[in-house]
Amino acid sequence: MFVYMLTVILPTSLLGTETFDYRLMEVDSYPTTQETSYKSYGLQELYRHAMKTSEVIKISEEDIFIAQQQKMKTIAAIMPKLSAFYTYTRYNRDKTVSGGMVMQPESSIIGGIRLDESLSLGGVELKTIDIAEKTIEKNTYNYRAITEEYLYAVASAFYDYLKAKKAEEIAQANVERLKLYLEAAEIKLKIGEVTKTFLLRANTELSTAMSEVLRAQNEREIKKAALKNVAGIAGDFDVIETPPPTHDFSGCLVDGIECFTQVALKERNEIKSHSTKRDIAQKVIESAKGSFWPTISIEGVLLKKDDTPGWLFNNTDTAYASIKLSYPFYDGGARKAELREAMAKQRQSELAIESLKKSISLDVRSSCLNYITQRGIIQSLTDALTYATDNYSSVKRQFDAGIATSLDVMDANNLLATSQRRLSDAVYSYEMAHLRLKRSMGIFLSAIEHHF
Repeated sequence: MFVYMLTVILPTSLLGTETFDYRLMEVDSYPTTQETSYKSYGLQELYRHAMKTSEVIKISEEDIFIAQQQKMKTIAAIMPKLSAFYTYTRYNRDKTVSGGMVMQPESSIIGGIRLDESLSLGGVELKTIDIAEKTIEKNTYNYRAITEEYLYAVASAFYDYLKAKKAEEIAQANVERLKLYLEAAEIKLKIGEVTKTFLLRANTELSTAMSEVLRAQNEREIKKAALKNVAGIAGDFDVIETPPPTHDFSGCLVDGIECFTQVALKERNEIKSHSTKRDIAQKVIESAKGSFWPTISIEGVLLKKDDTPGWLFNNTDTAYASIKLSYPFYDGGARKAELREAMAKQRQSELAIESLKKSISLDVRSSCLNYITQRGIIQSLTDALTYATDNYSSVKRQFDAGIATSLDVMDANNLLATSQRRLSDAVYSYEMAHLRLKRSMGIFLSAIEHHF
């Protein structure tokens, strides 16, 4: 199987031709976990692992489960209630009158079953079920929004770590070049072509470069620890530089900010969640209005009574049904206050949606401009690196011929190393700008799910 991997080839030799090639290289396969002593993750594998271990994701999943159980409770509340009852009563003594009529038995047992149902004629119970269903929908959108934000944080930490690793490689390559230059300076000093200041300058530059390697190593460890923490990785690990995702924006052109904004207002889970919250507020208003209607209650009872002592005319079996209609004419204004409160919450929901739309529009515009900027920066820095590479090669040849000074070589080397770092940083910043734009548009999670 062949895959494509984004690579940066660094200059490592002072004597050969220097090249820095930013391109897609065809490689046979990625390293497997059997080839290393630790787990290696590509970005997609990291997404899958993070989804399994994230406490934030699991908490959000529980919110959906809780909402589902609340719906079950709401449905159960409108179902008829069937119950059984049993009562044993012991009196201090029995009371009888002439003729054997029992006025008070010595003991009495009453048992039976009853069926109860109570419904509002305003449909309050049905509106409550609708609210429960909408709450499940809202929590689902919240879950997707939280998941998207979390996976974006994972991707950000992933590219930060790759950037730190590449910075260490560039710093190490700079040290190797300076070591070769130091060797060349020592040879020239022995044959009398240069003075000792050449050697001192070379040692100074080499020491500085070695300190940069240590700084880069420390930064790499920091970024690795950050990635390990955010992705929930246990044990040692490394990452594989996987092919960058396709830069597809749901049919929008790169500079189509208005198209990006329209997609975002349609796809962002935050908008969907707030819209569902607004629907819930409307259902609450309908429920509050329903409370002004009467409530009908139905009761059915099957009862059996056993008295000791009993008598001839004792009614031992009873069955009856009743219907009750109730309406509270005065409740101190509680229902009106509840209705006004529900209407106020709906207005809040409308205002929250409008505010969120403005924030999303600004976020999309910022992400789009950042993406366009990063894309242009890569082209400029690629050209700059080409010039720095040619300049270094020319100065090196002049130094070998005794024309250029050590200062010329050091300036050319520093320019080359700086150009390498800037281009490497720009490559990863470009990929993060791409993911950020997808995140702003609300299509980041769906793009990941497409690869799962």
